[in-house]
Amino acid sequence: MKNQVSFFSSMRGKMLVMCLILLFILMSGIGFSYRQARRSLEERIMNELKRIAQIQAKRIDLMLESYIRDIQLIAEMDDVRSTDRDRVYTYLRRVIRQRPNYISIKVFKADGSVVAEDIRPVEYTIKNSVSFSDRDYFRQVMICHCPVISDVIFSKEGTEGFIIVMAAPVFENGEVVRITGTAVTTKIMGAWLAESQIGNTGDVYMVDRRSYFITPSRFTPELKAENVIRKQTELELRIDTFGSRELQAGRTGVSIYYDYRGRKVVGAYAPVTAKGWGILVEQETDEAFVPVIRLRNMLVVMGIILTGLSAVFVFMTARSVTVRVDRLTETALELHKGNLSARVNIIGRDELGQLGKTFDVMAEKISILVRDLDMEIAYNAVINQQLKESEMVFRTLFEATRDAVMLLDDEGFFDCNYEVLKIFGCQNKEDIVGKHPDEFSPKYQPSGELSSELSILRIETALRDGICFFEWQHRRMSGTEFPAEVLLSAMEVQGRKILQAVVRDITDRRKAEDTLRESEERFRTMIEQSPIAMHVFSSDGIICDTNQAAVELFGISADVLIGKYNIFKDRRMIQAGVIPHIEKTLAGRTLYNFENILETETGGKHWLKTSFYPLKDKNGCVRNFVTMHEDITELKLYHEHLEDLVKERTAELTAALTETHVAREAAEAVNKKITDSLNYAKLIQSSLLANMDVVKTYMPNSFFIWEPRDIVGGDIFFSDCFEDGFIVAVIDCTGHGVPGAFMTMIAISALRRIIRDDGCHDPAEILKRLNFIVKTTLHQDKAYALSDDGLDAGICFVREQTADGRSQKIPVEACAFQTATCSLTFAGAKLSLFYVHNHEVNVIAGDKQSIGYRRSDLNFNFSDRTICIEKGTVFYMASDGFTDQLDGRDRRFGSRRFRELLKKIAHLPFKKQREILLAAFEVHKGNNQRQDDVTVACFGF
Repeated sequence: MKNQVSFFSSMRGKMLVMCLILLFILMSGIGFSYRQARRSLEERIMNELKRIAQIQAKRIDLMLESYIRDIQLIAEMDDVRSTDRDRVYTYLRRVIRQRPNYISIKVFKADGSVVAEDIRPVEYTIKNSVSFSDRDYFRQVMICHCPVISDVIFSKEGTEGFIIVMAAPVFENGEVVRITGTAVTTKIMGAWLAESQIGNTGDVYMVDRRSYFITPSRFTPELKAENVIRKQTELELRIDTFGSRELQAGRTGVSIYYDYRGRKVVGAYAPVTAKGWGILVEQETDEAFVPVIRLRNMLVVMGIILTGLSAVFVFMTARSVTVRVDRLTETALELHKGNLSARVNIIGRDELGQLGKTFDVMAEKISILVRDLDMEIAYNAVINQQLKESEMVFRTLFEATRDAVMLLDDEGFFDCNYEVLKIFGCQNKEDIVGKHPDEFSPKYQPSGELSSELSILRIETALRDGICFFEWQHRRMSGTEFPAEVLLSAMEVQGRKILQAVVRDITDRRKAEDTLRESEERFRTMIEQSPIAMHVFSSDGIICDTNQAAVELFGISADVLIGKYNIFKDRRMIQAGVIPHIEKTLAGRTLYNFENILETETGGKHWLKTSFYPLKDKNGCVRNFVTMHEDITELKLYHEHLEDLVKERTAELTAALTETHVAREAAEAVNKKITDSLNYAKLIQSSLLANMDVVKTYMPNSFFIWEPRDIVGGDIFFSDCFEDGFIVAVIDCTGHGVPGAFMTMIAISALRRIIRDDGCHDPAEILKRLNFIVKTTLHQDKAYALSDDGLDAGICFVREQTADGRSQKIPVEACAFQTATCSLTFAGAKLSLFYVHNHEVNVIAGDKQSIGYRRSDLNFNFSDRTICIEKGTVFYMASDGFTDQLDGRDRRFGSRRFRELLKKIAHLPFKKQREILLAAFEVHKGNNQRQDDVTVACFGF
């Protein structure tokens, strides 16, 4: 009988046992590796969430610190302390344009009332004043005398939602006189946090000290659907989780807990130290640990596969099985050691060959999985790089500012930005670092003091007082000198005191001062060459200068007047009540005009229009005043003669109409007389127009077209200049010819009364008063009115301001008008304003309300439209006679063609523009009759 060998005594049995032992060892190694990999993956994932929380907390801390430094810098500016609200408003508008992250910026008085705000004009702010003294941030600033950051507030102004207010005190003589406040929306922080949300369940949000949301939750729609919140999570949802409690304790960390929705999450938390807020970064554990689950499933599958393949090794020969099993074991050990490139590479079609191939596939999948992990590590490296980039933002601000900024300690300069290299002509920072301020200065300052001694004195002042501002004469590397303003600010960094020096080249400002002196010389020349008689008085009323036109008008030489004549002692001026108006002019509050009679030595009389204008120095103080005397004798005679002529011609016309049997020759004689009368009436009507020589003194870039359809017409234009600006008006009265001319006389008389006598310069108010005067003068406000006449009008008021926000008088120096900051206010009664800027035509439409007609509402309030004027802007106003003109095919010229024509010619000289407009009108009209009067007013900057 053949000995039966038991299975376990056979080679296959032994190989099975060996295979099972090797499989156990391999699976143990894989299990150990899995535990290590799982622990490492979980730690890496949790540390990544923690790093995201820390990055975002640091990012928001840095943002709040930058806002605090910025609001402090704004509070230290002189413009904020100014008593001139317009100057404060102008400065706030400039600040808000430079800082797009700010929603608004305001300046408050110590009592909480608003001085100025960027989002509303000063007049609106004054009229609708609201006290902010009850706001928490306002009280904190007044108590601690330092900048504060408010808690999150729901904004009732605008659509910005939730905001944060940064407020800083404005000191004067050690007292808080004002508070500067700016608001930023929490949407910026919400957007930053949303960038860090991971996967489908990741949420990143910020809570305040009481654990209320202050940025939106990713799951806001679900929370609203579940009635957990009403509208939003911000300031409505309060959470009580392990992460929120850790934040209240001021701790940073990461843990696994249940979030505010009851889901198990991996949560990281980090406090925002600037306000005691906190950042929470959470992700559900099922999604956060997906890589761990994938690794586990992969290893389980591979373990099952290895277990099945091990049984096949029993059927292999001893040698073949042993060698290949050894290779398999060695490869498994290599994988265990971390050599993921190791492969079995067993060639064969038997079970071991298939097992080796399967094992290689398993190793490749592990390698792919590890590569995926490496990619995640690379992604984390990108996040770290972004953190470094955010830390470099402040360095970029330091380098990118337009001012030269240097950092100084006891050993000299140790850092600077690129502007310093430009302003001093250096090649690199090594030319600056380690040197003392006096090395970039001449030996002596303009005051005669040694630069080395004076620089030490300035540094000591800055270290003692915290800040020192002064002017300094610097020297570039090339040896050239330039004047500069220097602001030294003391600060403490890592326990040592350093100084920040901000240097600003003021060479251009010095040149501007020289230009101002040249402007004064041009003013003297203008007075001497002016065709209008002018006297310059000192503040005590004594003539200090005159021109040749005044000598010729008054017949008194300059030697007799200058230094001798005192207007305050002139009995005629005292009796006429002129002295109080001169005193107001000296106070800079008013501009005064009056008419008087000049008696010559031969007994003749001249009517004069005398105007008083204040002359201010650069500080806005009135030091002198000017009188301008315009001879209006002929105009007076024209008006008197017109009244007589109208009465005479009216009687003649009545007689001519009743005597119909008069021969044709008599009718022609009468017609000639009427024509002569109308021609003379045209001369009189022309005299009502603005004097173009005077207009050119304050509006040099301008032209006017005034062409009545008949001898006289119903169109007219008006212009006058005042201390605070000038007015340009275009009026289109009902009809044309004689009726229209009579209407223009009523309109011009009313307009002069409103503007000159009543001193009203607001276009909307002028139109309202003009509506009242015309309607009541013609009795068209009564039921028995016989007529229904009126007019359309457009009025522009241009107000000119210097760079410091003060008004500047236009007639004194017309050339300054081209470089000043101006605003234009327009109001129209069915007449529009066109203006061209950057080759684009814009239209400001007038109100759809005419003036003076029966149907015109006496209580109608016309609308003012105000715009800031930019250099190169050209404005046009025109009556409808231009656009309504018909051609040979009965087609109107039209508003569209008019706008296209303005767009083409706006860049041309004004004289050329006038010629082109007239030529275009004549070409369109052809042989047709003119439908209406044509008036165009144009002025530019």
